[in-house]
Amino acid sequence: MTTPASTETSPTTEQAASRHVARGRGTVNASRQFISAPLLWHEIKRLWALSLLGIAVLLISGPIVVLLTPEAGNAQPSILRITIQDGNPGFLAYQILSPMVYALALFTYLNSSGRVSIMHSMPLTRGTIFRTNIVCGVILLYVPHIVATFSLLPFMRFSFKGFMNSGQLNLDGQGVNNASMLLAPNDADLLRWFIITSIIMLFIFATSVLGSMLTGNLGIGILMIAFINVIVPVVYTLTLLILSLFLYGFTFESLNGAAWMHPLLDLAMNGDRISLAHIITFIAISAALLTIAMVLYRRMKSEHAGNNVMFGGAQTITTVMVTFVGSCLAGGILQSLQTGNINALANHTMFFLGVAIASPVIFIITTMVVKGTVKIFSLKSLKRFGAFVVIMAIYCSFTTWDITGYTRRIPRASNVSSVSLPNEYLNMLPYAASYDWGSIRLRNRQSIQHVRALHQEIVERAKDPRYAALLESSDADGNGSSGTGYTAKECVNCFASTVQTINIEYALSNAARLSRSYSFYGRYLLNSPAYARLINDSGYRKATSIAQIGYSRIESASSSTAEGPDITIGAGHVNLNATDAQTLAKLMDEDYQSLPPTDPASLVVDYSSDGAVKNKDLLLGMNFNLHTTNSTGYEPSSFYYGITRHYTRTIQWLKAKGLYNKAVID
Repeated sequence: MTTPASTETSPTTEQAASRHVARGRGTVNASRQFISAPLLWHEIKRLWALSLLGIAVLLISGPIVVLLTPEAGNAQPSILRITIQDGNPGFLAYQILSPMVYALALFTYLNSSGRVSIMHSMPLTRGTIFRTNIVCGVILLYVPHIVATFSLLPFMRFSFKGFMNSGQLNLDGQGVNNASMLLAPNDADLLRWFIITSIIMLFIFATSVLGSMLTGNLGIGILMIAFINVIVPVVYTLTLLILSLFLYGFTFESLNGAAWMHPLLDLAMNGDRISLAHIITFIAISAALLTIAMVLYRRMKSEHAGNNVMFGGAQTITTVMVTFVGSCLAGGILQSLQTGNINALANHTMFFLGVAIASPVIFIITTMVVKGTVKIFSLKSLKRFGAFVVIMAIYCSFTTWDITGYTRRIPRASNVSSVSLPNEYLNMLPYAASYDWGSIRLRNRQSIQHVRALHQEIVERAKDPRYAALLESSDADGNGSSGTGYTAKECVNCFASTVQTINIEYALSNAARLSRSYSFYGRYLLNSPAYARLINDSGYRKATSIAQIGYSRIESASSSTAEGPDITIGAGHVNLNATDAQTLAKLMDEDYQSLPPTDPASLVVDYSSDGAVKNKDLLLGMNFNLHTTNSTGYEPSSFYYGITRHYTRTIQWLKAKGLYNKAVID
């Protein structure tokens, strides 16, 4: 017969932990402890060597490298600049790997049900144990980081200007010397680096702790932590690959919002900037991840310790996401092998073939690893694979099939305040790709309409098989002739048979931007009525005139090697001083603005094997030398300008100076 005493249920660990128990001096209410000081001290003593190793790595990678770097050539400032822009391999490795190592080391006892039972038998709640481990990890993680920061402080210039600079160092107006090298960064740069990298480390630590809660196997735990930390950057990179394969005109700027998804993405896309909104967001996400991890820790069943994945929901998510990433990667690789430089006419066959072949294999292997058994063929597994199919279908709808209309989207003219053609760098007269404009901005309403017309024409022709010869690699023009009178065998870089790129960026009235980038063979532009109207537009010509480069920047000019039907090799060399060169440039601009409507084919230039410019209408080529500042940014130092018989004012001025017959011999 059972006695009343024997029928009483024994108190659970949580109930026992809530009682007053003697610990050292006096008593404590264990259930109300935020952290346990004795446990914290125990964990610090257990893992202090990892922190010491981190200090050694950071000191060797940072200040010691700087001290060993010779001062000649401003090498030390360069090393410091790389370091605080997070380009130092040792520093970056510590920021990424150490949070993972600490998260794994703090919860290694989850690998054994016996060790879990011992840990949970202490008169502490699971929440107290979890928070104590987190505080320990934060201390051990940030001590080396703080030491490294203070060790770099003596090398910095004393200044706090430019703390809010975005993606670049603040130079205080003194950052350039005679060798065009920057001075050492200042204290504001160091503080900005410390804050940004601290956020990165906190975020990775939080995701790694969450990964540690999901698995009770050390080997699987390493894979799980790595997977959780790379899943966002990997999916982002895969999405860029797939969109660039299938969406003609896709630009990376279209996904700038991805910077909100991961601090490393924000660093890669926006540089070492201080953005209060991003900082608050990443701290909040980190806190949320740690809270989720603590909830999972409290709900964890001790008997599941040692399992590859301890929660059913985590098994499903892990299996589906690994299958999704792996199959997308396989499909993207196969598709990229089929697609060339131009994706206007790309089909989906190879991509979906790769997905169909890879997804079942990856799903089966992943399920076996996650469940720790080969017995995986069940209704539950089938449902998980069905979840993958649904997610894949939704994803492909927005990427490969373009249900959002990305490729067809052209803003209304009334919504466009300006449009730019960045990096307009085509081998056409008058500049013959000799000057990098950076950005040609058009504000005239008629010019904007011409750009929209070109955009519309490209979109419509991209899916029209009749224009396939203009977009695909072929011998559609017979011998690769580019319209200059020279065949492919006579030139090195024939315009018609090489890939050309047109970038279009609209600045919308609501401050948003819409950008597209189109690649096609040069023969497309030679057969584009819309492009012909654009380059003959007065607003376009004004935006591409020498005046936009700056007459005052011209220091000298000289005749340049050129070939044409009326040019004799060996014509006299002409040199002009700054005054004459600037006068000539102004006359060229006047002629350029008054040119009659011109066929794009007549403007194309190719280059002979000896580097000479080839164009049948070219009369004379001039090379202008420009004044450059000591700026660290790229500045063109010269440009070529081709003169044809339509430049009447220019030719008249050369004749008046007695230079025409010297430069051009009929």
